[in-house]
Amino acid sequence: MKYYKYKMNMVTLNIVAIIFTLLLMNLYFILFKEVNFGFSILIYIVLWLFLHEIIHGIAFMSFPEVDNKNVTYGAKLESGIFYCMCKQRISKKVIYTSLLAPFIIIGVITLIIAVIFDLKTLGILSIFNISGAIGDLLMTIMFLRMPKDIIYTDLDDCEGFTVLSKEDLSKKNYFGFKLIESGKDNKNLVPKNFTRITCSKASIIILIGIMVLFILSLFKKF
Repeated sequence: MKYYKYKMNMVTLNIVAIIFTLLLMNLYFILFKEVNFGFSILIYIVLWLFLHEIIHGIAFMSFPEVDNKNVTYGAKLESGIFYCMCKQRISKKVIYTSLLAPFIIIGVITLIIAVIFDLKTLGILSIFNISGAIGDLLMTIMFLRMPKDIIYTDLDDCEGFTVLSKEDLSKKNYFGFKLIESGKDNKNLVPKNFTRITCSKASIIILIGIMVLFILSLFKKF
């Protein structure tokens, strides 16, 4: 069995996400006819994206073979991502479940609820969640093209992941992902910098900036 390390092309994924967001916003205007949101919606979107990652984690931990201690969370907003990682070897079934859970639960289902009950805020949060799940959806499509018996694992790079396969994957191309390394499976193929919660310095600055702007926007209302 060989390992294959893939790296996400964040520029490509973010461009696709932006295009998808614009298309979905057109759908939003068709469904709800109007938009009336202040700066506070940005805070709700950030919290909704946090929830997205928490659901990834819950989906991982719903499988008995997953050790809860190996599920980690983080933010790297300079690359445009919050993330949840499972730093142990898991099956295709587990990664499928985790990838699709936030997209379905707080994307598709909540958008349907928003349309039925005319909940505009829930509608826009659902749309941003669906757009934010572009990477998850492309990974799902990627794994559909791989053998059934692959083994998935996250190591230390939140923009990359490793796949173990008996079949040669070196000549296969996947949109949005680049093969950066491959070789024989070995005992050294394990996470080295394990931290349950990680947040880059840039992410901290960005989040503080958002909170400051939110607080300032509240003062303007009084």
